[in-house]
Amino acid sequence: MSQIAFLFPGQGAFYVRALRATRLSYRGVEQILNTVEGVAQRRLARSLLEIIWSGDGQTEKILQDAPDIFQLAIYTISVSNFEILRAEGISPEVLVGHSFGEIAALVCAGVFSVEQGAEIVCDRIESLAAAAPHHGCMAAVSAGRESVRARLADFYLDRDDEEDARIQIAVENHRSQTVVSGHADNVAAFVVHCGKDGIAAQRLKSPYAFHHTSLAQAANAFSCRVKSCSPRLLERAVYSPILGRYYRNSDNFGDCLARHLTMPVKFHDGIRFLQSEGVGVYVECGALDALSKIVIRITGPGTVKTFPGVVNAADEPGNIRKITQYFKEINTVNVNVKAEMIQPDFEVFWRDSGAAITAQIKLQFEQFVQLNNQREKQVSQPVRLVDTKADQATIHGSPVASGATPNVLSSASNESVVIPRNQLFDELVAIYAEAMEYPIEVFTEEVELEAELGIDSVKQTEIIQRISKLYRLPPLPASFRSGDFKSMGQIVDFVYAHQGAATMAGN
Repeated sequence: MSQIAFLFPGQGAFYVRALRATRLSYRGVEQILNTVEGVAQRRLARSLLEIIWSGDGQTEKILQDAPDIFQLAIYTISVSNFEILRAEGISPEVLVGHSFGEIAALVCAGVFSVEQGAEIVCDRIESLAAAAPHHGCMAAVSAGRESVRARLADFYLDRDDEEDARIQIAVENHRSQTVVSGHADNVAAFVVHCGKDGIAAQRLKSPYAFHHTSLAQAANAFSCRVKSCSPRLLERAVYSPILGRYYRNSDNFGDCLARHLTMPVKFHDGIRFLQSEGVGVYVECGALDALSKIVIRITGPGTVKTFPGVVNAADEPGNIRKITQYFKEINTVNVNVKAEMIQPDFEVFWRDSGAAITAQIKLQFEQFVQLNNQREKQVSQPVRLVDTKADQATIHGSPVASGATPNVLSSASNESVVIPRNQLFDELVAIYAEAMEYPIEVFTEEVELEAELGIDSVKQTEIIQRISKLYRLPPLPASFRSGDFKSMGQIVDFVYAHQGAATMAGN
């Protein structure tokens, strides 16, 4: 069967009142919290539990008022979630940390104790505070690494910054997202530079320019501090997207963690490698769902199974039930299959083909549901419809190319022309498929754009802005969030209801 990977996130993986709903159900979690709380009180003179459970503990406020405790909170949530899943009998074949998440991964692999891991986090905090430049920052760019490299080369044609001040690629997440690091002024200018080329980019809430050579002095300080933690042997495999390989017992783990501050994270390449090794299930051990979305963007929709982390405290029990139920059902299937299948090659067959078979079944079921919904749905059309290619040619003055998006208004008059919903669905799917480089077949009515297709908020906003211009939608309200549209069907319904409204309002 498919192997399981646990993912440990880095920066930003936090939600208010984390673990409050589950800590009492798992003795190990309470022990972890008490252990890390003791380290926080001793090393940082702050209460971890007061910070993460306070009612006004928003991420922005924590970053501003207590960036040190914020790092410790992310670590604590990750190792606690690992303990919860371990207590439920779920055992991964490999652990994968994203940047800062590698500390939690090594702790969960048995290399360091929970207390040692908390001490290492504090060592990292103190090293950065003492030796890292305080003018660094990071930005996410909606483009692949080669495109970003080309734009950086163009950006520096007329600039002569020293190496440690230049912008560097810090994280390669997937083919449409690369994170850069550097001096805050340079990063801000580069964000504008990307915008002129039509590439979305935005600054991240990061206190330093992580994975940048300017952190070399901080890395040296961190290496000296962490030497006091004696490691143990690996109990589980840990893959490092920074090192580009599995950890070995012969590694100097402290030096590796220190060098990570200056080395780029090649998460895309790492997940591709693990997929080739037969890893087909990815469980996010930290908070939120950033890594599970990235995995989908790397592997493609329907090719692997992902479980996102918890988004808020109220979701904690339900998220655990969903994950444990899945693995219980899989274990039942495995037992039945092994009892009935005498052939020793079945494990090899399922490892190589199981994910594709499951994806095909899911696709056929979604198509079945979509067909039934289309048969039952009666869509009323209050305005004259465009039903044929001949009508389109008459309205727009020329034939419409296959897959192109037609205007929703006549070029000869102000009469509003409503595109039928089924035609609109095909056109919007074509836009999304082109933007994401996905096959059209994965965009069903019910498919969830973030949870199943890994379309993050930056990319979703970019696509919606393009659609708004093409279909002349009214201005989006200030309260609009791209996450308001969870499924493809919701996008189509919104555009169908508002197409041409901006022009009609101006008449």
